[in-house]
Amino acid sequence: VRKEIAKDFQVIEEDNFYANPKAIGYRAYHLDISFENIMAEVQLRTTGMDIWSTWNHDLLYKDKEKVLARVGKEKFEAFEDYSRKLSEYIYHYELGTPIPLPEPPAGISVLWELADDDAKKVMTPEGIPNLKLLVP
Repeated sequence: VRKEIAKDFQVIEEDNFYANPKAIGYRAYHLDISFENIMAEVQLRTTGMDIWSTWNHDLLYKDKEKVLARVGKEKFEAFEDYSRKLSEYIYHYELGTPIPLPEPPAGISVLWELADDDAKKVMTPEGIPNLKLLVP
């Protein structure tokens, strides 16, 4: 997909978070592109990466203070650890080299209560990503 984009747009910068995920587990391939003096960012993600990112973005990344205030530092750190392990699980699942599914930490169902409508579309009421949305 990157090669096809580069045929029609000038690629200014790219970040391969797929091969080199961020510390929290975020994976994607970002391209900053330009076309006729219009700049844009393109994020390439698999279905699994998108499910994980939608679940994680507001709850553990953008609005982490809201979750921290509700559950405390220890539980929040357990949620982040689960998030990293889940990212790795999804990565291997999509590569066809499955690893054991991580166990969700106690109390993670609070994320359902704090989630916005977009996050709830990819979650279960238990507060975890709905992995049934992954296509084998």
